[in-house]
Amino acid sequence: MINKIKVTLFCTLLLFLPLSFSNANISVLLDTRTVSPDKLPPSYDNVVFITWDGVRAKWLNQFSESGYLSAAQSIMNEGGNYTVRIDKNIPGTDQGLAALETGYGPDINLIAELQFPDNSEKLAIPDGLTISERLKDKLGDSITSGMIFPWGFHELPDWENDDMIQLGNTTDPIFENIRIGKDVDYWFASENVTWDKDVAETYTAAIDPFINKPPYVVGWSSPVLRASYLGQKAANFISDNADNRIYLRIHLTEPDKIGHKSGEAQVPFATGNITNEYLGALKDSDIATQMIIDALKNAGIYNNTLIILGTDHGFTKAGHDDDPYPNQSNIENVQLAFYMNKPLGFSEDGILSTTQIAPIILSVLGLDPRTYSPAFPDPLLWDFVEPTTSSSTTSTISTSTSSSTSTSKTTSST
Repeated sequence: MINKIKVTLFCTLLLFLPLSFSNANISVLLDTRTVSPDKLPPSYDNVVFITWDGVRAKWLNQFSESGYLSAAQSIMNEGGNYTVRIDKNIPGTDQGLAALETGYGPDINLIAELQFPDNSEKLAIPDGLTISERLKDKLGDSITSGMIFPWGFHELPDWENDDMIQLGNTTDPIFENIRIGKDVDYWFASENVTWDKDVAETYTAAIDPFINKPPYVVGWSSPVLRASYLGQKAANFISDNADNRIYLRIHLTEPDKIGHKSGEAQVPFATGNITNEYLGALKDSDIATQMIIDALKNAGIYNNTLIILGTDHGFTKAGHDDDPYPNQSNIENVQLAFYMNKPLGFSEDGILSTTQIAPIILSVLGLDPRTYSPAFPDPLLWDFVEPTTSSSTTSTISTSTSSSTSTSKTTSST
């Protein structure tokens, strides 16, 4: 009898083992994450959200794990490495930034194509949808927000009339509706540089920060495009505002710019090799990231600050314009690595969508993403109710949905 029981139990285990294994695989393939019900998000005083423009997960992971990108490595080791997918927009800088800043796809944030090309339709994210706007609306002066970007989204100099104007095709307008001093406390981009039309580096950035003709062969001679320059601006912002809660958003364009000139878009990447120029741009971005970490620590606010380090889109040797997941031609265009320095209460297994980053930031800063309209398109990662002592079950929720939005692709990329 005992032997029969043993045989029966063994056969039962054999019967269920494949099912369990299969379900585990299905859980990953369907982009699901198991979470505890009745779970509140963690709470942090500050959030610093850093993106490096145009970095595929392969290089970020490889050089962070090796220690070459030591700042990125420290963020990853302290918190976690999360896979984040582009599933609602064409991979590109404007589309990626809009999804990250709002939590919506182009059906709501309106940014379906790049705004840089001369023939592109110039559109702005609608009023009230960005993280900074929502924080200032709910938290007011109890939080200080800052946005630091490499190029101007607002006005640039009008040399002839000694004035500031919107220069149409040379300026990216996606953040035009963010009012400096009201929707964001601190803004820095190319329009904040002290301009002198007789100084090559500032004149170049004013006319076209991505100009590629002599004497600006490097293509980004303006200091505002340098990661180290922007990193110092971010460090100054932190030290100047450490007596209040902080939300800091900084975007570093160096990897993308160098990638288009002498890196990802060049022949060496066909063999899987990384160019020295592109690797140097990653290192420059890492140094800028370390400036931010040091500033947080020096100000005594690091321990209660969530740092998110990610990218707006992936990048392959052929460029990054592609379809959203799951219809992309190359998974490395749409499957990204995001590092976070604090635990968020859910596993690194499974896959997030880029449109889940904004609700995460709002949640950990104390806002309830369930209250916003339009509703966020992806399932939320917490239940936003007090935990109960009687609950011990788990539930599985989808964290990434495929987009059915059809958008036309552009041939130019940034």
